[in-house]
Amino acid sequence: MTSSSHVATLFCDTSFPALAERHLARAGEVLHTSEVLEAPQEPAWLDKGIAADISFASAGTLDCRALAEKLRGAIADPQIDVIVQPIEGRRKKLLFAEMDKVLIGQNTLDEIASVIGCAPQHNEIRAKVANGEISYAAGLREIFAFLQTRRTDCLSHVLGKKMAMTPGARVLVETMRAHGATVALATFGFSCFAGPVAGKAGITEVIANKLILENDKIAALAEPVLNPAGKTVFLESLLAAQVIARSDVLMVVHDAADLPLLDHVGCGIAFRAEALVTDAATARIDRGDLSGLLYIQGYRREDFVTESSRPLDASDWKRKYGGYEKAHERTRF
Repeated sequence: MTSSSHVATLFCDTSFPALAERHLARAGEVLHTSEVLEAPQEPAWLDKGIAADISFASAGTLDCRALAEKLRGAIADPQIDVIVQPIEGRRKKLLFAEMDKVLIGQNTLDEIASVIGCAPQHNEIRAKVANGEISYAAGLREIFAFLQTRRTDCLSHVLGKKMAMTPGARVLVETMRAHGATVALATFGFSCFAGPVAGKAGITEVIANKLILENDKIAALAEPVLNPAGKTVFLESLLAAQVIARSDVLMVVHDAADLPLLDHVGCGIAFRAEALVTDAATARIDRGDLSGLLYIQGYRREDFVTESSRPLDASDWKRKYGGYEKAHERTRF
């Protein structure tokens, strides 16, 4: 009997168990007729009603992305995500994640623009960056022009009232760290948000853009501005310091600005992203929460490390950033 070489992981949002035996049966039928040496193994539940693996042996080179899309189409249930990958090396040693729209459900620059009343101008700048008219760094400097000299209250308002951790974020980080992996937060957002998010999630490796704050006002944008090239340098430094191969990196992306980094990692997952990003990534998660990143690595529910309640360090926030209207007491982190 030929040993299994690949695995298809089917999963859904943990808050709404929707994965059923009929989904697994249909996936098995497709695998039985799709580039497989022998019938796939019986499905193995990773989390009943939420996630399951179907292992199989593939003949020759397999287009994992194409097979995953074929399975999605056959299952015909938008609640179910499917990722196909080789079994060897599926469990990663480094998680490299963006903050905005990944670890938290919001884009912090969007939220700041909304608070200070410059959302239309912000959207115009983002469009110019997306169209390649200006660089990411130039775009961020234009956005900063609307922030300069404003009171830091607008930042604390976003932290306290606008930001919420994405479901599954903390258990993802804590479980991977408990099993020996490194977790890094690399964001184009600002460190005044990345710091509290990293602290809450238990992440120690962090890089972000920085605002210089003076006398309760936003004084300057620290240079050099972190751009995709800067993120790549940060990633490569982590790999060198911890002797981790690129193939052992799991990267989670949402925004097109991160696309250049996909060439530097073994597995790039587009998380609830637009088509431009999903088309370039190794695989996509459309409906599942961040716990899905554990299931695709073969973790079972009983392997998960329970989320702990870590309060934000409010005294540190006030010391660094001034008045903040007790933002830590209202945060939904």
